[in-house]
Amino acid sequence: GDGLTGGVIAFPENLSDPHLSAWTKEPLIFHGCNGSGGPSPIWQNGDAYELIAIHNEGEARFVATDESLLQWRMVDPNFIAVRGGGGGLWHELPQNVPGISGPRWPTHIFQSNAMFGDGVSAFVMGIYDKQTERFMNVSDARLVDVGTTVRYGELSAASVGDNVGHDPRTLHVSWLTGVQPKDAKDCDTGGLLTSFRELQFDPRLPPSGALVELPIAEYELLRGSLLFNVSGEKLDREASSLVMGTAGIAMDTELEVSPIASASWACEIGVRCESRAACNRGARLTLTRSDSSEHGQTVAMSVQTPTEAQRTSFTLLAHETALGLRIMLDVTSVELFVAGGRGVFSGALNGTGLLIANCSGSDLEISGLAWEMGSIFPSKSTARGMSVAARNLWI
Repeated sequence: GDGLTGGVIAFPENLSDPHLSAWTKEPLIFHGCNGSGGPSPIWQNGDAYELIAIHNEGEARFVATDESLLQWRMVDPNFIAVRGGGGGLWHELPQNVPGISGPRWPTHIFQSNAMFGDGVSAFVMGIYDKQTERFMNVSDARLVDVGTTVRYGELSAASVGDNVGHDPRTLHVSWLTGVQPKDAKDCDTGGLLTSFRELQFDPRLPPSGALVELPIAEYELLRGSLLFNVSGEKLDREASSLVMGTAGIAMDTELEVSPIASASWACEIGVRCESRAACNRGARLTLTRSDSSEHGQTVAMSVQTPTEAQRTSFTLLAHETALGLRIMLDVTSVELFVAGGRGVFSGALNGTGLLIANCSGSDLEISGLAWEMGSIFPSKSTARGMSVAARNLWI
């Protein structure tokens, strides 16, 4: 019946605290239901605040009765017909790349413990229509692998490794877990080698759309002095590498390589290289046109650092005649985002050195800007007095 659910809502006690270390918890009370529990994250629909929770053999939808968000009234006892593994595993999925039209990625992912009949947790993706307040499944139920055998942010129905065997129901979801050695941490994040990312869905990419990943926009607020500006510099396939500048301790670089419409081309970017001719202690990003299809060009991407090597590929669409690259560096890491997040790499990389570029197969042009990258904190030892921009990024 009505009453406490076992769920609570928590509010930060001090929004000015960049660590949000103190929280006040209050119990949730449900009305009009019978034995509900396991509330989901709260979402807003117009002026209403809503959530779902386990109810009987399915999931019911509730609406907050006031702005305290403590009292909830059941409005749809049959929102989802199967019971979830706790409503907390109902999450919104990435939206389309801004400015790109086309069918969108499903809006939500939902976990259920009953879909396979064997007690194994399964996830389905579906579309939640805020106008009709209905949720419709648009995928088969799948298992979930959150192991380290797939690329950061990748969603794939293909079986990978031995984490969950070769069950075709598996949906693979991976978040970057590579960390620095415990004695090499330079902040209180456990040495995680990744920026905060935003996943977006691009419906144009074959075969039926794909996720891309980019640093959140707030990182641009940390850009400081301009380090270099390269405009229309020619990359001659017969010439030595072009030195664009010094790849320093912390910097943010955006480059564009063009034209790339020729039948054969390759481009190499060296980050923190020791000289124009050598990049053994730096990171080498190589992009090569491998083949073409009705959708455009397939680009092979490989990255080599002193400690690791990775390969992937992505599609450059037929109308795209330039290739964008973003390079983010801090004291001990490098992150590469290619073609609007279609190809991504994160890894350890120490020191400083040159930022160089060269090509083969066809002459290319390169343009770009690089900025000093400010710290979230004014010093390593304290967060007090951080800038508004940095605080917004931290929170």
